[in-house]
Amino acid sequence: MSDIKARKGEFEDFVRQVYATYNQTIYETERVVVMRAWWDLLQDIPIDVLRRTFLDVALTNKFMPTPGLLRRMVKDAELEDRPPSAQQAWSLLQGVVRGSVSGVHVQNDFHVVVRDTFAVLGDVALSLSTNGDREYFMGVYGEVLEKFLRDAYRVVT
Repeated sequence: MSDIKARKGEFEDFVRQVYATYNQTIYETERVVVMRAWWDLLQDIPIDVLRRTFLDVALTNKFMPTPGLLRRMVKDAELEDRPPSAQQAWSLLQGVVRGSVSGVHVQNDFHVVVRDTFAVLGDVALSLSTNGDREYFMGVYGEVLEKFLRDAYRVVT
């Protein structure tokens, strides 16, 4: 029990550092709610990782980061196989389309987000080629990517 108490004390020091860096005040009447909001999103991330990530953010951001932003930054850095951008995924699809038209086998060891997007689109994926089709594809890709990232960013308690 004392280990969690020590961790929470160190965590509260970290949150206070964030607020102090951005010249913000944690009012005593809001302290419990503020700490809970930060703890709920960041409790499973080691404090030294949070401090390093925060220092990187503080060098470039004019506005105080939210706990959600810090979580996303940490989890993005931990991703071993980053999903391609929507534009890159569209380009991969166009390569598959060109390959199918010319009868050339295209490697399909794509990122899981690309594969899942192709699965959602089904056979219609091979007929996508116009600017409107690209926008449609990117919308579907965005939804699949969001689901993937939601799982990647999930808080482990």
